Amino acid sequence: MKGAAATAKGVRFEREVRQVFEGAGFAVRGLEAEGDHLIVSLDGLVISSECKRQERLKIPEWWRQAATDAPPGSVPVLTFRQSRGEMLSVVRTADLVRLVSR
Repeated sequence: MKGAAATAKGVRFEREVRQVFEGAGFAVRGLEAEGDHLIVSLDGLVISSECKRQERLKIPEWWRQAATDAPPGSVPVLTFRQSRGEMLSVVRTADLVRLVSR
């Protein structure tokens, strides 16, 4: 899928991810109008969210983009989903340990 249809699918998925975080009480704001989001918790945790809604998985490539684009001090998170699949996220193991031990 290429072009406008792919872009629309990606935007819908970004909204879906945003709603998940907002539903859990996080504040979400757009990042430089590029579709990426910064997600902020009440205790100051900042997540830099990269979303991908594609059939062909390119996780290493997407992860490099998420990690490179994340502002200093934030936790990069890559969230993706294939058709009829569940929403999954990738985070560094060290960040995961830090998050679950908060």
